[in-house]
Amino acid sequence: MNNYNLIISLFNDEGKQEFQIDNPSTPGIFRAKIVPENHGLFNINFIIQGNDFSDTLALKDIIVFSDLHES
Repeated sequence: MNNYNLIISLFNDEGKQEFQIDNPSTPGIFRAKIVPENHGLFNINFIIQGNDFSDTLALKDIIVFSDLHES
């Protein structure tokens, strides 16, 4: 899985924000730290892509807090 990337897509009716992580930090494991621009209720897609493979994990109704303290 060394030639794969992870796209994290946060979206709702107000907009969309994407984060891309190139290559896993260790084989098969992506470590991502993201800081969304907005807070509220979002859907999140985790998309793993490579030359011969693509898979999506979709999560609905995820609360994104405005800061770490609020969460």
